[in-house]
Amino acid sequence: MSWSPVHRPSSHAQGFTLAEVLFATAILSFALLSIIGVMPSTLAELNSAEARITEARILQSISTEWQTQTWSQMTDRQSRMLYYFDSRGARTDAPSGNDSIEDAAVYAAAVYPKRITTFDQVPGDENDGSEAGQFLTRLTVVITRQMTSPDALGEKAIRGKNKVFAITLANQQSLETPP
Repeated sequence: MSWSPVHRPSSHAQGFTLAEVLFATAILSFALLSIIGVMPSTLAELNSAEARITEARILQSISTEWQTQTWSQMTDRQSRMLYYFDSRGARTDAPSGNDSIEDAAVYAAAVYPKRITTFDQVPGDENDGSEAGQFLTRLTVVITRQMTSPDALGEKAIRGKNKVFAITLANQQSLETPP
């Protein structure tokens, strides 16, 4: 039988020195502060992206509704139309005091239809424009989150209060009478 000597711990303690701990803490603090410093701008960009996605959904909803109408229905509607949407861009009723948070209207959209009477009003087209009104209607869509402001849904953009978009719709119905 062989016996090995017992390993006794040395009198020097194993571990980190105070300087090493302070240096590691400083590096960790610098990294965390850098990450925390970027968070406000990241959250602002995230909110901005979410708003743009919601506006795109609203425009798609309005465009789809108008495109599913017959051309005569579309051209007969020449006054402002109001639509209300929730925070996800889904259509909802006009805001009222007893709405739940999920059903509350967050966005309002005003649609101003206008028949395009000449092709000169269509960028990039070089035509005499004699019969443009038979084929094209332009929707000016004003989207706002400031529904309490009376000027927010005007046709002109108010800085910071609304966004104005244009949708041009084409007549997809045949102008010829069937035989």
